[in-house]
Amino acid sequence: MAPFDEVIQRFWKQGHVPGETYGVDPPLTHDAISDAERKLGVRLPPDYLALLRVQNGGRVSEDFDGFVVDPPGPRGEPYVGLVDMDGLGAAGQPTRVQRSEDRHDPDYGPPEGLVLIGSPDAGHQFLALDYRECGPDGEPSVVWTDTELVSNFPLAPTFRAFVEGLRPLAGIPGALPTEEELDALTPRSWPARLLRRLGR
Repeated sequence: MAPFDEVIQRFWKQGHVPGETYGVDPPLTHDAISDAERKLGVRLPPDYLALLRVQNGGRVSEDFDGFVVDPPGPRGEPYVGLVDMDGLGAAGQPTRVQRSEDRHDPDYGPPEGLVLIGSPDAGHQFLALDYRECGPDGEPSVVWTDTELVSNFPLAPTFRAFVEGLRPLAGIPGALPTEEELDALTPRSWPARLLRRLGR
C-alpha cells in the first residue's frame, strides 16, 4: 500500500479526452470549503480536503479504483469499486456532495448522519463519511451504503486509512469479468456498455 501523500498526487485519472472535465469542479478555495461545511453541517476531514486540493472531484485513476472489503459486504462482495468522487463545487454554487438527510427515505435511502462523497451507479450506492459516532466536529469513518439493501458497511476508520487501502480494481480477484463473461452479456446491456467504455 502506498502512503497517503503519494496516493493523493496520483489519485485522479489523467489523460482525459481533450476538453472533457466530467465531474471536475473549479480549484478548491477556502470560501468553497467554508460554504460546503456550512451546508453540510460538519467539519470535513483535513485529509479529504487535501485530496480535493489536488483536484476538486472527477474520475479516479485505475491505480486506486478498488477497495478490498473484509469481511465481505451484505451481498458477499469482497470489494467495492470507485469510478469517481464528487468535488465540493465553488463558493455560492451547489455541490454534488450532500448530507444523507437530503436523500433520506425511511424505507429506501441511506441512514441519517452520512456525508455522501461519491456514487458509482447514480444514486443506489454511495461512498460516505460517517459522522454518526464522532459527531459533526469529529473524525468520520468511511462507509459504503447500499440503498437497495437499506444497509451500509464500514470500509475504514478514517479517510486517510481508506485512501491508503485503495488498489487497482483489476488486481482484485473476481472484481472484473472475464472475456467469456463479457461475451455472454448482450452488447446493449448497461454492464457491457459500461465495462467496454472503461476499456475493460
